[in-house]
Parts: sequence; C-alpha cells; structure tokens
Amino acid sequence: CRDVLGLHDMFDAKPVIMRAFQAAKGAGNKRGRQSKYGPDYVELSEFRLLLVYIRQYFEVWQMFDDVDSADDKRVDLNEFRAAVGKIASWGLKIGNVEAEFNS
Repeated sequence: CRDVLGLHDMFDAKPVIMRAFQAAKGAGNKRGRQSKYGPDYVELSEFRLLLVYIRQYFEVWQMFDDVDSADDKRVDLNEFRAAVGKIASWGLKIGNVEAEFNS
C-alpha cells in the first residue's frame, strides 16, 4: 500500500496517526453519550475530527523533522539555533534563542 500510494512519509509518521486517533476517539461522547462500539473506536461523528487532527499533527511532525537535522527524534540547542530562520518563516519570532530553548 505504501508503494502504491507513494506516501512514504505518512507511513513513517505512526506517532502522528496514533496521537490523532487518541485525540479524536471519544470526542463525540463528551455530552455523556456512550459509544456504540466501545471506547477504542472512532465513530462517524468523530471521523472528520480525526482527519483534521492527522493534518495538523502531520504539519507539526514535518516542522519538527525539518528542525531535527540529526534525525535522532530530538532537537538540541545547535539544531534549534540553526532553525531559527526557518521557524521565523513559519510565523514564530524567537528573541533569546537559549532562553526559549530552555523553557
């Protein structure tokens, strides 16, 4: 499926899909209504929210991946410093780089 669709990055983003699923499931049950299929399913009323979460979380995942130049799933101070211009192009202005990194 990965090769047919050509979505290699999406298949590497399992944490994105897992977190989006966790955020979306049960969102329709906030009004005290019990899920018809149990707590581990996304129902039709929650599916659109799941797609929104996947898109938003995947964007953040891609931003993080751009900043993480060592590809070790961590951002150190040097990577953060090097990415300040890129982060600014995303609309986030950083004044004191070290203070922001440590916060």
